[in-house]
Amino acid sequence: MIKDLFKKKGKEKQYKGVCVVAGNLGEVGAAIHKLLIKGGFQTFGIDKREKKKVKLPKECDFLHITIPFVETKQFVGDVLKLIKKAKPKHIIIHSSVLPGTSLEIFEKANVPVCYSPVRGQHDNLFNDLKRYEKYFSPLPRESADTFQEHFVAMGLKPSGYIKSPEELELVKLLDVCQYGILIGWAQECQRALKNISADYSLLQMFQAEHINFYPSKRADITPGFAGGHCVEQDAILVDKIFKSDMLKAFLESNKRKRDEL
Repeated sequence: MIKDLFKKKGKEKQYKGVCVVAGNLGEVGAAIHKLLIKGGFQTFGIDKREKKKVKLPKECDFLHITIPFVETKQFVGDVLKLIKKAKPKHIIIHSSVLPGTSLEIFEKANVPVCYSPVRGQHDNLFNDLKRYEKYFSPLPRESADTFQEHFVAMGLKPSGYIKSPEELELVKLLDVCQYGILIGWAQECQRALKNISADYSLLQMFQAEHINFYPSKRADITPGFAGGHCVEQDAILVDKIFKSDMLKAFLESNKRKRDEL
């Protein structure tokens, strides 16, 4: 009997910490959730789309935020509600947000906050998260080591970003917007070729050698619809704080592509 008790105790899993993922049913949240479990963390998911009510622990070490961002007031309010539920010691924001959002949450929650954007293809995020550098910007700065150790334990490659979260928040949005603008031009090229009954594949053939000879300077961008959950949405966010004719042209072209399809 005593031997059985010792055997049972020996089989108990030793967790590295307790984590809660807000938005775990989404593409980003699901990938983060899986990484945490693989990393040996006791992980709970909470999502508005969840039919069954999830019982959370009394407190957690890290609250991972992967919920959608529409506007700052709504997002900050939702995160503050999640903080009351999860009672985290640390907060990590993976969502694309407008500059200043992480700072506002830090000031209102009085808990260490880290902004760390997600990069990679949404249909391959679990693998891409491990391949890309995981940039992060913590508040306060003294909490950097704690967040870095957590990312390493998740199997990620953290790269400290020494500037403010506002800069990292904007850089993430601009990076996606640049990709969107390239797609928008590809869409326009397809329309121009269609006017003379030519196919877009002709341009791809013409550009193939550029891409082959100068892979660091040229990229193969296709004229499909920029859908998903980031390109168009992030362009709309940037448009709220920075007016750009190029960004406007992309949004208009992408709308036309949606109608064409």
